[in-house]
Amino acid sequence: MTEAGDLWLFAIDLFEDPVKREIFINMRSDNSRVNMNSEISKKLHKRHCFNLLLGSCYTNDLAATYYYKYIYKEPCMTSSLTGEAWVMEVLNGHPIRCVNAIIGRDKGFQGLARDIIRPKDPTFQLIPPQIMNDKRYMPYFKNCIGCIDGTHIRACITESQQLPYIGRKGVPTFNVMATCDFDMCFTYVSVGWEGSAHDTRVFMHSIQNKSMNFPQPPEGKYYLVDKGYPDRKGYLVPYPKTRYHQSQFQKESPNNMQEAFNRSHSSLRSYIERSFGILKKRFRILREMPRFSVQTQIDVITATFALHNYIRTNSQEDILFAIIDQHPNYIPRDELIDVSNRDRSAEGLFEGRSNEMKHVRNDIATLIWNARRK
Repeated sequence: MTEAGDLWLFAIDLFEDPVKREIFINMRSDNSRVNMNSEISKKLHKRHCFNLLLGSCYTNDLAATYYYKYIYKEPCMTSSLTGEAWVMEVLNGHPIRCVNAIIGRDKGFQGLARDIIRPKDPTFQLIPPQIMNDKRYMPYFKNCIGCIDGTHIRACITESQQLPYIGRKGVPTFNVMATCDFDMCFTYVSVGWEGSAHDTRVFMHSIQNKSMNFPQPPEGKYYLVDKGYPDRKGYLVPYPKTRYHQSQFQKESPNNMQEAFNRSHSSLRSYIERSFGILKKRFRILREMPRFSVQTQIDVITATFALHNYIRTNSQEDILFAIIDQHPNYIPRDELIDVSNRDRSAEGLFEGRSNEMKHVRNDIATLIWNARRK
């Protein structure tokens, strides 16, 4: 090893041994020779070695940077399990062991979750391939960038504090709003609202507060939302008081352009329903939340959304996603997927109706209906 390389190893050794570090501090302050053990003496037998190692603040900073970046590693998981065994432990209902690593609780920001739960195309310039390659949606929904919906996830709340968390389901829940792309990856999630909160209130808080970092739709682009959300620019709702859900069209096809639009809108928006379904099927902890603190429960939910995206991106053979990919009309169901909640109208709750989006909806409906009649 070269003398420089030997000095680097010695610098690292200094960081790990407080006794040796103290010797060097004293040696530098009085610029005199001190009695040291033979190991240190061998490494400092030349005066220029000492100057190279400790002669300037720059060298000290460089040594510290090298050590903390490449040598010192802060452990991120506390489980004794490793590899596949640890992953299975997480998936089987104990994500609390990895929550800190995923959400970055000790780092002052949203950690891994912040990096994973976000749009793959932040500028939304590209047409999603799921729209581009499907004649049911192209060219009608070419400017659609994703879907928005809310879901209820079980909360474990002490009896004295349950009232705000009990909504239409009669059990304590969190009202979670999320956006997803057409690859069924979540691009935004708002966690922590009580189950009694209206979907629209959660939605408005997300899009109006810059601190929430909601991925706003660019000019001319829009999300698909159901009629439980307000009619605003950048958010396309279905026609009200008109058949909408796919099950309503099983026996009778659309009779007019409004129904034709609603059926296509519902079909494309089902990506968010399927994403929620997979999330809850995979993570059983979301159905039976342990007695953690409220903040820890929120962290656990956030972590499952991040893990959902990670699995979708990195595991091409995942069985749950494989089923969805092979059966595009299949939506996993469980007791907490709330269909009735989607029928709660937001009309009158908030101002901001968008005539522009009504024109967009009418134009798309006309194109779909004319294509059917050819």
